[in-house]
Amino acid sequence: LIGSLSPLFGNLLSRCIDERKSDDPRVWESLITSVQALFLATVAGSRVEVEHARSAMKMEREIAIKDFIERNLERELDIESICSHFQISRSTVYNVLEPLGGVYNYLRHRRLEHARRLILESSSTISMKAIAYLLKFRTPEEFSRAFKRQFGTSPRELLADRNRYHRDSKAPNS
Repeated sequence: LIGSLSPLFGNLLSRCIDERKSDDPRVWESLITSVQALFLATVAGSRVEVEHARSAMKMEREIAIKDFIERNLERELDIESICSHFQISRSTVYNVLEPLGGVYNYLRHRRLEHARRLILESSSTISMKAIAYLLKFRTPEEFSRAFKRQFGTSPRELLADRNRYHRDSKAPNS
Protein backbone atom coordinates (compact mmCIF):
# COMPACT_ATOMS: atom_id res chain seq x y z
CA LEU A 1 0.00 0.00 0.00
CA ILE A 2 2.69 2.48 1.01
CA GLY A 3 4.76 1.48 -2.03
CA SER A 4 1.90 2.48 -4.30
CA LEU A 5 1.97 5.97 -2.77
CA SER A 6 5.66 6.62 -3.49
CA PRO A 7 5.15 7.58 -7.16
CA LEU A 8 2.27 9.83 -6.13
CA PHE A 9 4.50 11.65 -3.64
CA GLY A 10 7.23 12.02 -6.25
CA ASN A 11 4.82 13.45 -8.82
CA LEU A 12 3.28 15.79 -6.28
CA LEU A 13 6.64 17.15 -5.11
CA SER A 14 7.71 17.65 -8.71
CA ARG A 15 4.54 19.62 -9.44
CA CYS A 16 5.00 21.71 -6.29
CA ILE A 17 8.37 22.79 -7.64
CA ASP A 18 7.05 23.38 -11.19
CA GLU A 19 3.96 25.31 -10.12
CA ARG A 20 5.70 27.73 -7.79
CA LYS A 21 5.39 30.25 -10.66
CA SER A 22 1.62 30.14 -10.52
CA ASP A 23 -0.28 32.96 -8.89
CA ASP A 24 -3.60 31.12 -9.18
CA PRO A 25 -4.81 30.25 -5.66
CA ARG A 26 -6.70 27.22 -7.04
CA VAL A 27 -3.38 25.62 -7.98
CA TRP A 28 -2.06 26.01 -4.47
CA GLU A 29 -5.32 24.88 -2.85
CA SER A 30 -5.34 21.72 -4.96
CA LEU A 31 -1.69 21.02 -4.12
CA ILE A 32 -2.39 21.42 -0.41
CA THR A 33 -5.44 19.14 -0.65
CA SER A 34 -3.35 16.53 -2.46
CA VAL A 35 -0.57 16.70 0.12
CA GLN A 36 -3.09 16.34 2.94
CA ALA A 37 -4.78 13.38 1.24
CA LEU A 38 -1.46 11.65 0.57
CA PHE A 39 -0.32 12.22 4.14
CA LEU A 40 -3.58 10.80 5.50
CA ALA A 41 -3.34 7.82 3.15
CA THR A 42 0.21 7.15 4.33
CA VAL A 43 -0.68 7.40 8.02
CA ALA A 44 -4.04 5.62 7.86
CA GLY A 45 -2.91 3.12 5.26
CA SER A 46 -6.45 2.25 4.24
CA ARG A 47 -7.50 1.63 0.65
CA VAL A 48 -10.24 4.26 1.02
CA GLU A 49 -7.67 6.91 1.95
CA VAL A 50 -5.41 5.84 -0.92
CA GLU A 51 -8.31 6.19 -3.38
CA HIS A 52 -9.13 9.59 -1.88
CA ALA A 53 -5.49 10.62 -2.38
CA ARG A 54 -5.57 9.43 -6.00
CA SER A 55 -8.78 11.38 -6.59
CA ALA A 56 -7.25 14.53 -5.07
CA MET A 57 -4.17 14.07 -7.25
CA LYS A 58 -6.34 13.72 -10.35
CA MET A 59 -8.16 16.96 -9.54
CA GLU A 60 -4.86 18.69 -8.78
CA ARG A 61 -3.43 17.50 -12.11
CA GLU A 62 -6.41 18.95 -14.01
CA ILE A 63 -6.08 22.31 -12.27
CA ALA A 64 -2.31 22.36 -12.83
CA ILE A 65 -2.68 21.53 -16.56
CA LYS A 66 -5.32 24.24 -17.02
CA ASP A 67 -3.14 26.75 -15.20
CA PHE A 68 -0.12 25.81 -17.32
CA ILE A 69 -2.17 26.30 -20.48
CA GLU A 70 -3.46 29.70 -19.30
CA ARG A 71 0.09 30.87 -18.53
CA ASN A 72 1.35 29.73 -21.93
CA LEU A 73 -1.38 30.75 -24.39
CA GLU A 74 1.01 33.06 -26.23
CA ARG A 75 3.61 30.31 -26.71
CA GLU A 76 3.74 27.32 -29.00
CA LEU A 77 1.69 24.88 -27.01
CA ASP A 78 0.60 21.39 -27.93
CA ILE A 79 0.13 18.03 -26.31
CA GLU A 80 3.85 17.27 -26.48
CA SER A 81 4.80 20.42 -24.57
CA ILE A 82 2.16 19.68 -21.91
CA CYS A 83 3.38 16.08 -21.57
CA SER A 84 6.98 17.23 -21.39
CA HIS A 85 6.28 19.87 -18.75
CA PHE A 86 4.39 17.51 -16.46
CA GLN A 87 6.34 14.38 -17.38
CA ILE A 88 3.10 12.52 -18.09
CA SER A 89 1.81 10.47 -20.98
CA ARG A 90 -0.31 11.68 -23.88
CA SER A 91 -3.17 9.49 -22.69
CA THR A 92 -3.11 11.19 -19.28
CA VAL A 93 -3.40 14.63 -20.92
CA TYR A 94 -6.15 13.35 -23.22
CA ASN A 95 -8.04 11.92 -20.22
CA VAL A 96 -7.83 15.24 -18.37
CA LEU A 97 -8.91 17.41 -21.31
CA GLU A 98 -11.39 15.09 -23.03
CA PRO A 99 -14.34 16.18 -20.83
CA LEU A 100 -13.45 19.77 -21.80
CA GLY A 101 -13.65 19.09 -25.55
CA GLY A 102 -10.26 17.52 -26.10
CA VAL A 103 -6.76 18.99 -26.26
CA TYR A 104 -7.07 20.89 -29.54
CA ASN A 105 -10.53 22.31 -28.81
CA TYR A 106 -9.61 23.30 -25.26
CA LEU A 107 -6.45 25.11 -26.41
CA ARG A 108 -8.36 26.90 -29.17
CA HIS A 109 -11.20 27.86 -26.80
CA ARG A 110 -8.78 29.30 -24.22
CA ARG A 111 -6.82 31.19 -26.91
CA LEU A 112 -10.02 32.71 -28.28
CA GLU A 113 -11.12 33.72 -24.77
CA HIS A 114 -7.72 35.34 -24.30
CA ALA A 115 -8.10 37.16 -27.64
CA ARG A 116 -11.51 38.43 -26.54
CA ARG A 117 -10.00 39.77 -23.30
CA LEU A 118 -7.18 41.44 -25.23
CA ILE A 119 -9.67 43.16 -27.53
CA LEU A 120 -11.94 44.31 -24.72
CA GLU A 121 -9.22 45.38 -22.30
CA SER A 122 -6.65 46.97 -24.58
CA SER A 123 -6.29 50.71 -24.15
CA SER A 124 -5.53 51.38 -27.79
CA THR A 125 -6.46 50.04 -31.17
CA ILE A 126 -5.05 46.57 -31.41
CA SER A 127 -4.29 44.79 -34.65
CA MET A 128 -6.30 41.63 -35.26
CA LYS A 129 -3.34 40.32 -37.25
CA ALA A 130 -1.08 40.84 -34.23
CA ILE A 131 -3.51 39.01 -31.95
CA ALA A 132 -3.85 36.16 -34.44
CA TYR A 133 -0.10 35.60 -34.60
CA LEU A 134 0.42 36.23 -30.88
CA LEU A 135 -2.01 33.42 -30.09
CA LYS A 136 -0.46 31.06 -32.65
CA PHE A 137 -3.18 31.02 -35.30
CA ARG A 138 -1.79 30.19 -38.74
CA THR A 139 -3.49 33.16 -40.41
CA PRO A 140 -5.58 36.16 -39.37
CA GLU A 141 -8.45 34.72 -41.45
CA GLU A 142 -8.37 31.45 -39.52
CA PHE A 143 -8.42 33.47 -36.28
CA SER A 144 -11.34 35.60 -37.44
CA ARG A 145 -13.42 32.58 -38.54
CA ALA A 146 -12.78 30.73 -35.28
CA PHE A 147 -13.57 33.85 -33.25
CA LYS A 148 -16.86 34.39 -35.07
CA ARG A 149 -17.81 30.71 -34.60
CA GLN A 150 -17.17 30.92 -30.86
CA PHE A 151 -18.62 34.36 -30.09
CA GLY A 152 -21.06 35.05 -32.94
CA THR A 153 -19.25 38.24 -33.90
CA SER A 154 -15.99 38.97 -35.65
CA PRO A 155 -13.02 40.35 -33.69
CA ARG A 156 -13.22 43.59 -35.71
CA GLU A 157 -16.92 43.99 -34.85
CA LEU A 158 -16.15 43.45 -31.17
CA LEU A 159 -13.37 46.05 -31.34
CA ALA A 160 -15.71 48.52 -33.11
CA ASP A 161 -18.40 47.93 -30.45
CA ARG A 162 -15.85 48.43 -27.68
CA ASN A 163 -14.59 51.67 -29.28
CA ARG A 164 -18.15 52.92 -29.80
CA TYR A 165 -18.98 52.17 -26.15
CA HIS A 166 -15.88 54.01 -24.92
CA ARG A 167 -16.56 56.97 -27.21
CA ASP A 168 -20.22 57.17 -26.14
CA SER A 169 -19.40 56.87 -22.46
CA LYS A 170 -16.95 59.79 -22.71
CA ALA A 171 -19.41 62.06 -24.53
CA PRO A 172 -20.79 64.87 -22.36
CA ASN A 173 -24.37 64.44 -21.24
CA SER A 174 -26.77 66.87 -22.90
